Formats: sequence, C-alpha cells, structure tokens
Amino acid sequence: NPVTLASGGVYYVTLKDACNPVTAVVTSASARLTVIQAPTIGTNLPTDRTVCESANDTLRVRAVGAGLRFQWYKNGAAISGATDSNLVLSNANATTIGSYYCIVSGTCSPSVTSATCALNVALKPRITLDASDLDICVGTYGTVSVTATGTNLVYQWYKDGKPVAGGFNAALSFSNYDYSMDGRYQCIVTSNVPNPNNC
Repeated sequence: NPVTLASGGVYYVTLKDACNPVTAVVTSASARLTVIQAPTIGTNLPTDRTVCESANDTLRVRAVGAGLRFQWYKNGAAISGATDSNLVLSNANATTIGSYYCIVSGTCSPSVTSATCALNVALKPRITLDASDLDICVGTYGTVSVTATGTNLVYQWYKDGKPVAGGFNAALSFSNYDYSMDGRYQCIVTSNVPNPNNC
C-alpha cells in the first residue's frame, strides 16, 4: 500500500516453526497479483495541424491501460460515434476547423485527457464574379475585375499567359488604351495562409 505497477507479481508465504525452523517448514500456494494500470497517453496530439480543403486526415492518440475507452471532442462537445483511438476527418472543409481533444478512460481511474489540437483547414479561394470581356476604344479608360472570397487573398493578373507588371489587385485598370494592350487577360487568386501541406 499503495499499489504501483511494480507491485505486480507472484506471491507466496513460507511459515517456519520457531522451535524447529529447519524441518518444520510449510510454503503456501502462490497467488498472482495483477496490477490494472490506469490509462496513460503515450502518443499525444500535435498542438496544431493544417489540413488541405477536401483532403482526408486522421488525428491519433495512443494510450496504455486496461479496458481503454476513447471519446473525441470538438470545441468542448463530444463527437457522436467518435470512440476509437483514431479520429478520421473526411473531406475537410470550413466546418472541420476547431479544437480537438480525446478523453481516455479505462478499468481504473482516473481518466486522462489528451493535448488539444487546433485544427485549421487551408481553404481554397473562390471566385464569385469572374472577369468579363471588355471592348474599349483607343485612348480611353477601362477596367477588368474579379470578385473572390477567401483569407488573405493575393491577386496576379496575366496577359496571354504572362504576368502583368503591377497586376496585384482585384481590378486591372487600363488608361489611355492602345492596341498593344489587346490580349487575353486572366487572374489567379491565391489564399496567402500558413500552408505546410502545400495545398
């Protein structure tokens, strides 16, 4: 007392007659003491993780102990049916973003709580209003533009497949237009977010 993992083993007792300790000896049957370990986490969650939009990913917790049971939580609420040591995240999207952790319980108390993982999804930018054709007279002013949604948007306009110098805004303006500006214009919109997975 108290019981520790080192207490486990096979126990027996030997009784000796104090008057004749050499020959008056009896040994009891042996009894095994098995110590049931309370759950402990060996492999924990990372503190943060970024997943590509539409990708699949898995959060993992590894624990030791008897009768292990797992319950995953997102933003403090239990996730229905998430009772495995692995939490599979399918088709990541904006609703996947949140704080995740797992509570591991077992035959013996106390239960143990994993580290909390701040999960982010690198969302793709979306163009909500595309550029349209522009007919313009020489010497006049005109604009082509796109409207997009996303985080920390970065714009780059291209003319006939080549980057336009200074074309870093949602709108590309032409002043004193001349025929050399004729061409096919296109804008690539990027979300400039931390992106370790190269989404």
